[in-house]
Amino acid sequence: MTVRSTKPAKTTKQTEAFDLKEILKKMPMFSTLSEEALDLVIKICQKRKLKKNEVLFQEGDAGDFAYIIEAGEIEIYTEMSGDKVIFAKKGAGTIIGELSLLDKAPRMASVRAIEPCRVVGIGSKDFMELLNTQASITYGVLQDVVARWRQNEGILKNRERELQQAKQLIELQRQKSEELLLNILPKAVADELKLNGATQPLHYDSITVIFTDFRGFTKISEQMSPEELVSQLDLYFTSFDELADKYKLEKLKTIGDAYMCAGGIPTVNNTHPVDACLFALQVQFIMQETKRIKTEKGLPFWELRLGIHTGPVVAGVIGKKKFAYDVWGDAVNTAARMESSGEPGRINISGRTYELVKDFFDFEHRGKIEAKNKGKIDMYFLNSIKKDFCAYDTKRIPNDKFWKLYNKQFL
Repeated sequence: MTVRSTKPAKTTKQTEAFDLKEILKKMPMFSTLSEEALDLVIKICQKRKLKKNEVLFQEGDAGDFAYIIEAGEIEIYTEMSGDKVIFAKKGAGTIIGELSLLDKAPRMASVRAIEPCRVVGIGSKDFMELLNTQASITYGVLQDVVARWRQNEGILKNRERELQQAKQLIELQRQKSEELLLNILPKAVADELKLNGATQPLHYDSITVIFTDFRGFTKISEQMSPEELVSQLDLYFTSFDELADKYKLEKLKTIGDAYMCAGGIPTVNNTHPVDACLFALQVQFIMQETKRIKTEKGLPFWELRLGIHTGPVVAGVIGKKKFAYDVWGDAVNTAARMESSGEPGRINISGRTYELVKDFFDFEHRGKIEAKNKGKIDMYFLNSIKKDFCAYDTKRIPNDKFWKLYNKQFL
């Protein structure tokens, strides 16, 4: 007897029973329909078989059909720069392109069969005819549209809220950056730097430079902690900054206990010599009041030398990192000599500045005094505003007559 070997019979992949009506009931737009209405929908469904790797629809296609996967598995993907990106894989019962029944919008992704598939499609043309003849279907669709609209509205409101918060955060950070930049550079210079990525040095025919320096700083600072020292300097320099803003002066820098500012830059004006003198009188008043209070309490105090000179300079930003706005020229050196050649508690100005402001203030002529590397320079101590131009007998606060002369001579 001959025995023949037999190969085992091929088995086919089993799929779960598919009930189209049950699937339709799970779709929002059909969930409220009667059994009769669902039967009408099923009648217009079109069956289609897909081979392995066959594309059901591509990204960008018009949405003319909604599909329900009856058997098999599909993948949802897109092509990005030649690379395939898979969003998801779906099996039987999945609804693809549901909204295409209504809006015919372009597909946002492509769909293909991973293995042989059976799909059921509902064409938008047939579906629209159903809407025209069956009120119950129309009602179900309207409910679905309203639900989706409300859902999308909520999403949009959340997105708008998030976007507004993001904008506010960006604006806040921009303002902080702007404030930080303006604390480093004058506005006109900062604007030029932002616009061009660089700034051009400018020549100024006349500006007024002010230098201050504390006497006894080293000796007193040796008796203070670093925190106390910084706190004291910050208190003084913050007051100087406020006065500089008040009198249209540009703070340039601090070096240790030295403070430097100037008038007439970066915005040119003619009032800078007088502005600088008003600033100096207020600064020395602060120092005198601080000395009086600390003397009464038996505490050590600093006194200030202050020098002023008017002349030509070149001003601009130096460096590529940690930008600094600065001035260069002989006028800067002369102003520094005015400070170092002065006396504690006094305001020492050059003959050049004196000639520009002598109508406004009372001075004490010191004569020609030797200044390091500068030879003999005509110097004056600035004492006060002239009596006729002084308000409240303060010697430092201008009255209306002062401002009338100020406007007449410079503005």
